[in-house]
Amino acid sequence: ITDSIYVKTIGTYSVQVTDIHGCRTTDSVLVSVSIPIIPVISALDTTICPGDSVKIQSDQFSNNLWNTGETTQIIYAKTAGSYFVYYDDGAGCNTNVSDTIIVTLDTVPIVKIEGDTLICSGSIHTFDAGVHENYEWSTGENSQEIDISIAGTFSIIVTDGNGCKGFDTIITNLSMTPMPVITGDLLICPDDSTTLFSSAGSSYLWSTGATTDSIIVKNNGIFS
Repeated sequence: ITDSIYVKTIGTYSVQVTDIHGCRTTDSVLVSVSIPIIPVISALDTTICPGDSVKIQSDQFSNNLWNTGETTQIIYAKTAGSYFVYYDDGAGCNTNVSDTIIVTLDTVPIVKIEGDTLICSGSIHTFDAGVHENYEWSTGENSQEIDISIAGTFSIIVTDGNGCKGFDTIITNLSMTPMPVITGDLLICPDDSTTLFSSAGSSYLWSTGATTDSIIVKNNGIFS
């Protein structure tokens, strides 16, 4: 007869204690098995954009120990990796561990607006942002391409399937329409010729079909 016993099975155990005067009293306890509590963690989304975070939550309000070292019920993961939590129910049994949530880091979509930013007066240029999930131009348009005929600053925000955003901007300028001036001797003698010159330009197209900056004419008429 001892003052302690070891038990391995559930049940009710009682003890009778007698003092030196022969007085007796009894007490009893119910021994039960502690059911392991496996913590469950959850996250709405496991793919994050650079600079963002994902909320990961344990279903246990306390006694959480995350593999990050945090001890709160909720953590915010900002980097790619594996996340899980240990839970101690306080019963003295082994600490239980949750399943693992793997967080991945998306890349920022790369967008580059393509198009000639020098617009001739009266012309319309088309600008292309490339293939993406969604488009939001500063003009309010939501298409891959937009048409621009004025000088200004134009930007776009594109969004991929995970909600990550990319940004680009262009500045357009207007080029004034060139006004050619034709010079030369406009009065010629019979069987003679004259050379007509155009003012400076980058390319030329005469009414005769010539593409040089000057033409030689031998007959009267209107030339442009």
